[in-house]
Amino acid sequence: MHANRAYLACLGAIDKLQRIAMHLPDPCGFARKKSLYLAKKNRDRKALRTEWQLWRAIGIDVDYLEPDEIGERFL
Repeated sequence: MHANRAYLACLGAIDKLQRIAMHLPDPCGFARKKSLYLAKKNRDRKALRTEWQLWRAIGIDVDYLEPDEIGERFL
């Protein structure tokens, strides 16, 4: 599946950038950041959950958070 390869290629590129940054003679400010995808409407939660399941199925380590868990982690 093309989307799977694209997601995995992006993750690989981030790993490669991190390795390059670690070997630069001067710090460049590279830092991994967390991201958060939110469903705008309740009906969008199903699509987000499906995407989460697909990412997990190809080995991408992501979490699906219920609304109360979002506040616990990000507020």
